[in-house]
Formats: sequence, C-alpha cells, structure tokens
Amino acid sequence: LAEFVKKRDKRVIDMQMKRSVEMEKKREEERVKKAEMARLKAERARAYEEPEWTKV
Repeated sequence: LAEFVKKRDKRVIDMQMKRSVEMEKKREEERVKKAEMARLKAERARAYEEPEWTKV
C-alpha cells in the first residue's frame, strides 16, 4: 500500500523530478570539468621542455 501511495503522491513525484534534474546538472558539470582537465593536461604536455642537462 505504501508503494502505491508513493507512486501517486505529488510530493514524491516532485522530489524525484527535482533529484533527476539535479543529477543531470551534476553529470553535465562533471563532463565539462573532465574536458577542461583534459585540455589543461594536453596544454601542459605541449608546453613541456626537456631540461638542458638531458639534451645530447
């Protein structure tokens, strides 16, 4: 009975919608952050110069 009531209760439905929107937003932020970290890593790799003492 409790499960049936939960499915029909507007507060529960609203919380599920809110939670799903927040999770989607969090996933999007995580994707953007990951792309930024990859870009910074590639930029650092391009800017890397070997120390003078390692050159022959």
